[in-house]
Amino acid sequence: GTETDRVEDDWIVASNMMDGIIVPSNHSKQGFTNKRARKVFIDSEPKVVGFPYVLEKISPNDKSVLKLKSQLDQIDQEYNFLAFAQASPRKNIFNLIKWFLQEFSQDASKSLTLKVHGKNLSTIDFHETREKISSFVNELFPKKKCKGNMIHGLLTREEISYLYRSEKFTHFLSTSYGEGFGIPMFNAAASGLVVVAPSWSGPADYLKDDSFVSVPYKIDTVSDACVWDGIITKSANWAHIESVDFRKCLRESVDNYKQLKKKALISSRQLQKKYTFKKQGFMFAHAIEEIIKSQKGVTKNARRTK
Repeated sequence: GTETDRVEDDWIVASNMMDGIIVPSNHSKQGFTNKRARKVFIDSEPKVVGFPYVLEKISPNDKSVLKLKSQLDQIDQEYNFLAFAQASPRKNIFNLIKWFLQEFSQDASKSLTLKVHGKNLSTIDFHETREKISSFVNELFPKKKCKGNMIHGLLTREEISYLYRSEKFTHFLSTSYGEGFGIPMFNAAASGLVVVAPSWSGPADYLKDDSFVSVPYKIDTVSDACVWDGIITKSANWAHIESVDFRKCLRESVDNYKQLKKKALISSRQLQKKYTFKKQGFMFAHAIEEIIKSQKGVTKNARRTK
């Protein structure tokens, strides 16, 4: 629900039954406090605690990543782009594929790797998702020269770390309409990849300044294909991007890669220092303590009233 600019009223009703609310981003917080087109309102302001960066660099010789390493070893282009999302309308992944290929389909020095799934992480889903994406690509770009790869299934913490920090990938792409926090994008930014994405919703907390390529966007209503009853309704808004803008940003990310990579590495070190497990754990514990203290005050006042 916090992918859009608001959570639905039913969420507010349920949240007001809780002692407190903890959310992962300022965007998520605004989703609860947004008063536009709302009949009920949140009683207490949500507390923001971001996601901890815990991905340590894994050796390519580590037994836990050998299977994934064999897949990534096939990638040897000059510029290798990674996208990590569900293959669903909400994540806008098919536009990402189409726009990437419109820009680079005849460029053999480029590759796009998709870490994707459809409904779940099963073997059946693997075959269905691969067939769906393959048919889509072959119909639009039957003679492409750039390389495409697909990774599917459950990855361990070590494999996820290796995926981002293997130095195989140069860029991370997202055309998502909105994210509550955007863990895949955060992992990419914290690993020093050049991120190309709209700086709206959750990622706006950590994608700052000129450390990434910001794709222009406009805020508009949710499309019918993305409506999710009780979660994402037609009245909600989120970020829409256009093909021409995304393709322009793709070109910029390649043309200015050396400068962007330096800035991305500087930003990644800052994120690693800020979003440590210890610091974020302290913030989470502190948020819980504040909620408990506030409830003690409510209890005492209630007793005095009686």
